[in-house]
Amino acid sequence: MYPGQLPSVKLNLFNVIIALDLSQTSSLNFLTGAVFNIIDRNFPVRFGLVPIVETEEGEITLFKYSMH
Repeated sequence: MYPGQLPSVKLNLFNVIIALDLSQTSSLNFLTGAVFNIIDRNFPVRFGLVPIVETEEGEITLFKYSMH
């Protein structure tokens, strides 16, 4: 596989659902790196983001932003 090339999952992949703990730096790095790279290349993909809670800090963050 060449640098920057996406691994082949399936020929007709149009929907992607990602479950991330948004309080974790690694999750945010993945979101800003891989996902925005796909968006910049104009691939016809719909993204869904499911926030999950793995830590107490994540629970506080989720509760704080769900009140808006």
